[in-house]
Amino acid sequence: MVTIDPDTLGPENAAQETLSTEIARNSRGVGRVIVDLATASGATTRRIMRMSPTVLVPIVPDMSSMVSVSSIDAFFQHNSPADKPVLPYYVLNQFDPSLPLHLDVREVLREQVGDRLLPFAIRRAPAVSEALAEGMTVMDYAPNCTAAEDFGSLAGWVKNLAAPASTGFRGVRWSER
Repeated sequence: MVTIDPDTLGPENAAQETLSTEIARNSRGVGRVIVDLATASGATTRRIMRMSPTVLVPIVPDMSSMVSVSSIDAFFQHNSPADKPVLPYYVLNQFDPSLPLHLDVREVLREQVGDRLLPFAIRRAPAVSEALAEGMTVMDYAPNCTAAEDFGSLAGWVKNLAAPASTGFRGVRWSER
C-alpha cells in the first residue's frame, strides 16, 4: 500500500510523472494495481486515466447516486484518452434486497449502464461497521457474513480482469497464477 497526497503532486505534467513513477516503482512484479481515489479527486483521476485503467465506482442504491451516474460517465467520456476511452464499471454498495427502492435503483442502473453494473452487489451487513470499529476488515472480522461473501465475489471479478502478461511464475504459488 502506497499513500500519495494529491496536494503534494504539483503541476499537472510534473504530477503525472510523479504519480506514474510511484505506481511503477511500487508495482514491480504484480499483475494488478488498485488505486483508491476520493470522490473529489478529479485531477488525480485524470492522471490515472492516462494509464488506461479499469475503473470501478461503488455507489449506494439511492436516487442521488442513480442521478450522478450520468455525470460520472460524462466525466470519464470527456477526460478519457481519445484512443482508449475509459468507462467505469459500477457496483452497488450497502444493497438491501428486501427494500423495494434498492431493487428499483438496481433495475434503472441496469438499463442505464448495462453490463457495466456488476452482476452482484455488496449487501448491507452490520458486520461491516463492527469490523471498522474493531480496526479490521469484514473478511477477518466476520468471514461468513454476506458482505464478506460479496467482497469475495468482487475480488474474483478483479482477479478475472485481463492482467498484463507476467514475466513468469517463478516463486509464485499455483493459486496466485
